[in-house]
Amino acid sequence: MNYMLELILILCLIKQIKIIKKKLVSLYYFLASINNKYINRIKIDIESYLQTSETSSSSIDILANIRVSVTRKIVNRKKNLISDEHQQTVDDYCL
Repeated sequence: MNYMLELILILCLIKQIKIIKKKLVSLYYFLASINNKYINRIKIDIESYLQTSETSSSSIDILANIRVSVTRKIVNRKKNLISDEHQQTVDDYCL
């Protein structure tokens, strides 16, 4: 009888471990996505700084290739987006 009870407890424990593993994997992916969001933001900031400090395009591309910063295209797209949003805000305010 004792063996039967131990077997049931072990099976329940195994099931609980599987549930905990699934929760941990979900938590890991959630934390990784948050981390990627902030890392990408820092890369854009680095690229913007390099462009405003008149760093050569080849230097910027090298940093983008080794994943220290993002490409010039991404920063230019971001600048255009900010510029368009600002223009829209000004237009909405003035009109």
